[in-house]
Amino acid sequence: EEEEEEEKEDALNTVKVENIEAPLPDEVAVKLIIAEAMPSTTKQTFRQLVSPVLSQFNICPDFGLFHSAVAIGPWILEWNSAGLCIPRKVVSSAAIVSVDLERCKLAKLNDTISKIAPIITRWNATMQYSSLGGDKSKVGNCQDFVDDILKALDIKQNFANSSLEKFLLKLKTTGRCEMYFEVSEDDRKSFGLETCQFKFESHQQLDEFIEKVRSNTAYISDTIKYDSDSLLLKSFDRAMWLKHLKYPDDPRWKPATGKNGKCLCPFNNPVKTGTIVNWKT
Repeated sequence: EEEEEEEKEDALNTVKVENIEAPLPDEVAVKLIIAEAMPSTTKQTFRQLVSPVLSQFNICPDFGLFHSAVAIGPWILEWNSAGLCIPRKVVSSAAIVSVDLERCKLAKLNDTISKIAPIITRWNATMQYSSLGGDKSKVGNCQDFVDDILKALDIKQNFANSSLEKFLLKLKTTGRCEMYFEVSEDDRKSFGLETCQFKFESHQQLDEFIEKVRSNTAYISDTIKYDSDSLLLKSFDRAMWLKHLKYPDDPRWKPATGKNGKCLCPFNNPVKTGTIVNWKT
């Protein structure tokens, strides 16, 4: 019965955030969000078993058996299993990564809306949901929808040879969605780290790791070299912010804070920048 209730929830497990407002920004971020689509333990085990097989035969979607969506500013665009996209202001308890793809000038936001509105209308009016492939003019899944939205906006998912690409490949081939981060043996020594592999289970743990790395002279002297790693870490951070906004009292998703309660998140508070929540107009 519990699993049946979990099935009824959208993959992004969204809620509206009506009580938080932020100043109107000059730009809005366009993000790719990848979320847990199989919340129950039984389904997670099934995904981990079948993902290597589907990937081996090249019949697994780009992001494997996970849900994907596009966020433009505080609005999520997702194609759900009901065959609908209803743009809405949301947060997520199931996000794994939230990746910055591009920034859009607020002055050009109407142009952006004009480009994506026909895509949403076409999918809602003519397309059927299918996770098993088929005639792409008639059926599709959440990842196909994301591809169409990004194509309309002329945004390319360029993750080649990056830490993020390696992480997404692991998602697809193993079906595991833990927030893992790996460094080379040379970087482990340079940064004085105890191990080459890290699993982040809380927002504070992630923040403290990033702060430790950023304060190291190896990072300061060659920030460009670590841009790829920084993108992946920020993707984890923004996913944890989405979870924190969904469950503000859950200590796992609270960012690191100082003695005075000041947020110490290395990537700043997205609530204050207005990239996630409502804007004052």
